[in-house]
Amino acid sequence: MVGIRFHGRGGQGAVVASKILVHAYFKQGLYVQAFPSFGMERKGAAVSAFVRLDSVPIVERGDIKNPDVVIVLDSSLLRKVDVTQGVKPNALILLNCRENENQNPFKGSFRVAGVDAVKIALQHGLGSKTAGCWSSLIGIYPYTCITVPVVSVAFGATASVAAGIKAGLTIQGNDHTTVLAFAGDGGTFDIGFLPLSGVVERNDDILFICYDNEAYMNTGIQRSGLTPFSANTTTTPKGAKSFGNLRTKKPMPEIARAHGIPYVATASIGFPQDIQRKVKKAFTITGPKYLQIHVPCPLGWQYAPNKSIDMGKLAVETGLFPLIEYENGKLTGVRKIAPKPVEEYVKAQGRFKHLLNNPDEIKKIQEIADNNIARYGLKVEPAPA
Repeated sequence: MVGIRFHGRGGQGAVVASKILVHAYFKQGLYVQAFPSFGMERKGAAVSAFVRLDSVPIVERGDIKNPDVVIVLDSSLLRKVDVTQGVKPNALILLNCRENENQNPFKGSFRVAGVDAVKIALQHGLGSKTAGCWSSLIGIYPYTCITVPVVSVAFGATASVAAGIKAGLTIQGNDHTTVLAFAGDGGTFDIGFLPLSGVVERNDDILFICYDNEAYMNTGIQRSGLTPFSANTTTTPKGAKSFGNLRTKKPMPEIARAHGIPYVATASIGFPQDIQRKVKKAFTITGPKYLQIHVPCPLGWQYAPNKSIDMGKLAVETGLFPLIEYENGKLTGVRKIAPKPVEEYVKAQGRFKHLLNNPDEIKKIQEIADNNIARYGLKVEPAPA
């Protein structure tokens, strides 16, 4: 039996790597095990993952105390973690390090190999994403729907990591790889706002996409900076003296525009061709680009999943989520609408159920839509007689 131990930090992929490895060996006909061991379960914390391989059924359980192979994903761990603990004599230690660091830092009779895995990954281009609903959706190789390299990062670091990847590619003379950053409400408007502001201020050449589902849907439906007025969430609950969220959505497209970036746009899953057009357009523009995509969430919004497209369209058609484009600070694109009353939108979602017998609160939401319609000129003007 061969025992392999991975050392990494939360979010670097040690657990995923162990699963990929056992999947490959399983396809070759071996018996396999893969399992993780966590300390503090958070991004950046030390994580171990274990793999057992054998030609006969494996009955042993528990951590691998005496591995034959150790794989270290982050060389900075060597200052805090004894990765050689229990390692067999003459075991192989594979260390992810820069080429100029490729030397044996260990005491003992080990076979040590250094690989600049970061450089290899950059040569193939990388995308950046943060913790959130999208992280759950992509799955793991070979079951992922993603066909390009992706790096998962700490919650608020998406923009910074994407900018760093682009800088690394530029140093290597690679000016053709597009770096795409994905984050949800929190990773954009709340936890990730400062890094994003820094990236656009420095004019870093990335495309940042916020998928706006109007709450922290992946962690318990808590309020975010994009939660709409009067919406019921777990941290802004309705009650005898509360109608839900007390604040309106942060105007992030306008905030991004105020940074002077070349392209800012909004889109909705209710209009997929519009998303495609705007993404393709963003790819042709040099400098930071910001695209906010409105994505209804059946769980948090409380409606039937097969109504997601209709819900996205209704948000646009009421004026609550305008579809707009800014190029170099100028409003160049607006999707015109024949405005529908917001009551139609509110009645379709359980998160607004507490408002149905309170026309004054619904009127406040209508005022938000009316202000959007007036500000961006959304209303279709009647044809001249």
